[in-house]
Amino acid sequence: MDAYPHWTGAKPGDIIFEDHNDDGVIDADDRILMDKTDAPELFYGMKVDLAYKNWTLSLLAQGQGSYYVSSIEGNRGVGQNVYKWMATGYWTPENSTSDKARPFHRADQYWSYLSNANSYWFENMAYLRLKNVVLNYTVPSVWTKKIGISRADLFVSGYNLLMLYAAQKNFDPEVANPQYYPTMKTYSIGIKVNF
Repeated sequence: MDAYPHWTGAKPGDIIFEDHNDDGVIDADDRILMDKTDAPELFYGMKVDLAYKNWTLSLLAQGQGSYYVSSIEGNRGVGQNVYKWMATGYWTPENSTSDKARPFHRADQYWSYLSNANSYWFENMAYLRLKNVVLNYTVPSVWTKKIGISRADLFVSGYNLLMLYAAQKNFDPEVANPQYYPTMKTYSIGIKVNF
């Protein structure tokens, strides 16, 4: 611990703060502004429509660029009420090479997110998701006209099907809060008929 500057009361397994001004002391002068914590700077999407004979396929992918949010809030840390990814593999004397801080009570530690805001608790919410897929088959009109239908389409669709990329894997980056329910996958089949 004496090999690097630290707050008074620091213990092995605590978060290590960077001495930004290189004065050998961790204090308020080492605070920095964090970029990209209000909203993503970039939202993007791509839609592809393919057609072959009576078949059509529509694909929509969407995502956002880097955007950092705190992954801890509320009563996290009280009585070891923490998320599984925080509790798995944290620092102990037997696991001293872990990059996760030792167990803590949110109000007791100088490095708690309530005491000294720090980048340790922030996660990158950048992602790319296959948002929507629709496969459609148009029934040939020679079949439908015989029963008084001008057009009939059979389709199968899926919504929120696949996360193609996520900068962090602990919770749904589109929701951007580990306490909220993740985005739901939805599957549909149907028929559209015009008389």
